Parts: sequence; structure tokens; C-alpha cells
Amino acid sequence: MAFESACTHEGVTCYYDSGQQKIVCPRHNALFDPANNASVLQGPPNRPRQPFRSGLMEMEPLRPANVP
Repeated sequence: MAFESACTHEGVTCYYDSGQQKIVCPRHNALFDPANNASVLQGPPNRPRQPFRSGLMEMEPLRPANVP
């Protein structure tokens, strides 16, 4: 699952820290847990990150454009 890039506190762009396996907001060091619906683990945000809708259906295989 993907999540919106903006922090739910002040809209700052967050990043994924692969070492911690958490989403981090650099402004106040907020942490979100992507394995638990992006729930807030620490920091000032009071609600989880919103899921990002890509328009692709889950489990839909991706194929190169030149393959029928």
C-alpha cells in the first residue's frame, strides 16, 4: 500500500526510512508505521497518513507495453 507524501500535522513531505521501516516527517521527527495503516508512532500528528490511490487494482500484473 502507498500513502500520501504529506504529513498529517503540517503537510511537510515525508520520506521512508528503510533502516527503521517507518515513514518519517523531518520537521518534528514524527514516525508513521506503514505496516499498520501508517498509524502515528511518535510526534505531533494526531491521525494516520492517508492511503494513496494509484488507480491500479491490487494484484493486477504489470506488463511491458509491447507484450500482448
